[in-house]
Amino acid sequence: MDQKTNEVITIKRYSNRKLYDTSTSRYITLTELGELVRCGKNIVVIDNETKADLTDMTLAQVLIAQKKQKQSGIRNLVTTQAETLLQRLSVPVQQIRDEAFRQLEKQFEKFKPKGDLRETSETEEKPSFSLLTKLDSLRASSDEKLLSLLLVQRIEQLEDEVDDLKRRLKLLEDKDDDLL
Repeated sequence: MDQKTNEVITIKRYSNRKLYDTSTSRYITLTELGELVRCGKNIVVIDNETKADLTDMTLAQVLIAQKKQKQSGIRNLVTTQAETLLQRLSVPVQQIRDEAFRQLEKQFEKFKPKGDLRETSETEEKPSFSLLTKLDSLRASSDEKLLSLLLVQRIEQLEDEVDDLKRRLKLLEDKDDDLL
């Protein structure tokens, strides 16, 4: 993973509702902020005076602006988050799998006969080859199960977050309608 995607971009929101991107030292629009999020950038929006975190509210405004422009903002946001999740999970899952395989190999080494220096015949090599094949199969199966479990858990979290965002979006739309 690239170091730039781990950076948090701080956006300052001024009392006149202007957004200032501190990483590029320029003002940006809600549309540009939406593009940053769709590109997988991690952002934090803070009030310039109170330093309060306004990220949720501002992202909700981005979604409303996109809805008005007939863009499918929530779908794009969820797709981007799913892609980011897969990228973030692939390395830890690989590490867990490799460590589990190393532990299995250590256990396998304990059962090998020690001190027997005579040459092994072809029939004696087949059981160990068969066992290694079974270990590889078990390893692949456990990888799939672990990844599936992690993905299901994250999908449930994302669904909860989407439901929460929908609820917040509805509240903001209702407030917006009341103001008009």
